[in-house]
Amino acid sequence: MITNAKKLGILPWYKQKATWISISGMLTAIGGYLTGEISLTICIGSCFVGAAAIAARLGIEKSRIPISNLPPSQRGELLDES
Repeated sequence: MITNAKKLGILPWYKQKATWISISGMLTAIGGYLTGEISLTICIGSCFVGAAAIAARLGIEKSRIPISNLPPSQRGELLDES
């Protein structure tokens, strides 16, 4: 799996800009809560958005890596029967 990622030129999650932007946004939200500038609800919402951005980016990167050379019917993917 790592070999495929290297061949496709995919960066690990901790080296991607989207990950660090999301982490900095979460830290900013926590800092804003600790200083009393924002409420706990806004802080939690901002942290969830940052975590969702990281998860979405990881999903996008994984979708670029081919699962295998098996046909779609054997990978569990749905086929259009028409």
